[in-house]
Amino acid sequence: MTRFSSIIAPAMLAGALFAPSLGAQTVVTTPGTYGWTDVSTPDGTKPAGTTVASITTANPRSGNGSLELDMNGFAQPAFATGDPLVQGSLSDLTSAGFDWNQVTGSNGNPTYRLFLGNIGVPTGGTTWGSLGWYGTDGTGWQSSGNLVDGGNFFLRIAGGQLTNDCSAKGQSFDDRRQTVASWVTSCSGTSALYDLSNATVTAVEVDQGRWPGFTGTNVSYADNVMVGFNDQSTTFNFEVTSTPEPSSIALLGTGLFGLVPIVRRRRKR
Repeated sequence: MTRFSSIIAPAMLAGALFAPSLGAQTVVTTPGTYGWTDVSTPDGTKPAGTTVASITTANPRSGNGSLELDMNGFAQPAFATGDPLVQGSLSDLTSAGFDWNQVTGSNGNPTYRLFLGNIGVPTGGTTWGSLGWYGTDGTGWQSSGNLVDGGNFFLRIAGGQLTNDCSAKGQSFDDRRQTVASWVTSCSGTSALYDLSNATVTAVEVDQGRWPGFTGTNVSYADNVMVGFNDQSTTFNFEVTSTPEPSSIALLGTGLFGLVPIVRRRRKR
């Protein structure tokens, strides 16, 4: 037992020196994990006509799978809800984004949403809402990048988007979009209709969005959904079957490499 420990300990040390940063991690997400196939919204409702999103091999971004989002008259969302990796204070949000590929149809822009809780209201209570960002139509894989760095979101509360000063519901869609930081700033203080200063992220969603009057069929795919707080970022990589992450393989390799000089020294003795 003592001899075994003397060999393994230096190898583990060598592996730790090359381990990836704890500030970023990738979670392999297979069917049925992390709630990504749950179409129930955070308030307990379920959009009519939706079916369960699926992880498929049809159009992988990386590895052997991606998240398929079919829309037949209505957007089909996929949530990660109830998992601590996607929950935190909105003011601490430091990363958000995803990859998408819209392979058929139009007017179904891929969308990334942050569902929020603990939003203050003038009466002294709280309510929930969402911050949503949408991409552009087009085939081929695209990446949103880190949306916290400058992505323009719309804020939806009580069935409608608010104007960017958080005082009322607006008319122009583009005028209702601004960065997360701008929303937090404008939705605070006594003059704001809602208060985001203590808002929390309760769930992350990806879907295709939908423009009014759309009745067609769209098929899109999503992968590498990212969310993080205080620079602790998690990327959900959708796979049909779990495979070792490159970082894990590298860690194993460095551990085995550390055994080589130890074995050689023992042979010389």
